[in-house]
Amino acid sequence: MTTKKKIKNVTRRLFRFFSSPTDVLNSWITEPGKYERMVDFLNWFDSTSSVEETLSQAQRDWDLRITNFRDFDSLSKECCLEIGFGGGRLMVPASQFFTRVIGIDVHLSFKKAREFLRLQNIENFQLKRRNELQAIESQSVDFIWSFIVFQHFDSFNEVMFYLSQIKRVLRPNGYCHIFFGKYSGAGIRVVRPQEFNKRECSLFIDPTFFYQNLRKMGFRLIEHEEMMPKRLNLPLSQVNESGQARVLFRK
Repeated sequence: MTTKKKIKNVTRRLFRFFSSPTDVLNSWITEPGKYERMVDFLNWFDSTSSVEETLSQAQRDWDLRITNFRDFDSLSKECCLEIGFGGGRLMVPASQFFTRVIGIDVHLSFKKAREFLRLQNIENFQLKRRNELQAIESQSVDFIWSFIVFQHFDSFNEVMFYLSQIKRVLRPNGYCHIFFGKYSGAGIRVVRPQEFNKRECSLFIDPTFFYQNLRKMGFRLIEHEEMMPKRLNLPLSQVNESGQARVLFRK
C-alpha cells in the first residue's frame, strides 16, 4: 500500500471516529428513497451508469454466479425467492425461468422497484417486506438465493432469522444459494456504527463458522467456494479476488 493510500485510510477512519454513528439497518431502509432517477436508484444497490448496464450485469450474475450449478436445470420452476432484491435487477432474469418470483427486502422504495420491473415487462413477481417472509407458505419455494446482501446485515442474528425461514419455506427438493462477506478470522466480525460508511459491508463471516451453523440446522451442503473472481471477465488473482464466499445447500 502506498503512503498516500495509507494516509487516506487513516484520515477516513478518523473522520468516522469523530462523526455521528450510522445506523446500519436504517441506512438501508431509508436511503434508496432519496433517489428519483431510476439509474440513481439502481446505482444505490449495485454500481451502474445506466439501466442497460444494470440489466446486462444482472444477466451475467444470474447465469455465471447465481444459477451456475449442476442441478439448476432439473429444479422445479414454480416459485423462487430472492433475499434482498434491492432494485429488482436479478428478478428480471429469474422471471424468465420461474412462474412466480418473490422478493424480500427492508427498504421503503418498493414503488420504485415495481416501476423498474414493469418497465422490463415483468409481471409475475411479488415484493414483500422482511416480516412478511413469515407469511409465505411452508415448503412452497423451489429456489432461494441472496447475492451481495448478507454482508450488509447488522448482526449474525439476522442471518439466523433468514436461515430459519429458508428451512421452513424451502421445498424438500429445493436449493438455496447464499453469497456472504468472508472473514479470515474465527467466527464473525461486525462493523461498529462508528466505523460504518453507507453502502459498505457491515458483517463478515468465517466460512467454516457459517457452514457449521448450516449443518447444525440440518442443511446439507452441496457446494461451497471461498476464492472467487471479483470480475468475471478476469482470472482469479490477488487483485481480482471477491470479498465474498458462497454456499449452495438444501434440506
